[in-house]
Amino acid sequence: MVSADSAHIKPKVCKTCGNPNHPLEAQCRYCGGRLRVRMDWFCTVCIVLIAVTLLALAGYIMHHRVRMPSRPGAVEFIEPTP
Repeated sequence: MVSADSAHIKPKVCKTCGNPNHPLEAQCRYCGGRLRVRMDWFCTVCIVLIAVTLLALAGYIMHHRVRMPSRPGAVEFIEPTP
């Protein structure tokens, strides 16, 4: 008997042998080949958001880092306070 949930689930097709497999399987039950994991839109959006956050954090760190003198004994210029 087919349930309502399994009626619309699309099976994974093995690239090696072409046989259909359950969507949650990681390995083909016929030939033993590895099945690719499908990325839905939510996974793609999350990966893009993580990448943008990491790039923004790296930019922030690079912009606000403390600059050290390049030579030993070099004196930093300090602006006078008004």
